[in-house]
Amino acid sequence: ALNRAQEQVTKEHGPDYLLNKEVAANLKAKTLEQLLTQRVLYQDALRQGFSVSNDALQNLITSQPFLQDNGRFSEEKFKSFLSVMGGLSLNEFMERLREDVII
Repeated sequence: ALNRAQEQVTKEHGPDYLLNKEVAANLKAKTLEQLLTQRVLYQDALRQGFSVSNDALQNLITSQPFLQDNGRFSEEKFKSFLSVMGGLSLNEFMERLREDVII
């Protein structure tokens, strides 16, 4: 999450922007706060009984146009996507997606 935030800030403000220690510290603090907020929201949603089935997640994944070839889900594109996402396993990706969908 921090790496994504750093990349975004670098795109917006240039590579030297993060050299400022205060800016870098603020970015770390903001990213941590966002992660904690997401976790609290997710835990609260689970306590309230929200859930997403594996079938619903699979349907969501397979319906994404960027993961398709000629309108059909491409396992190869999906594997490449997981690799780009830091080498996530299918289970790790499914759990992250489940959390995102629930909150």
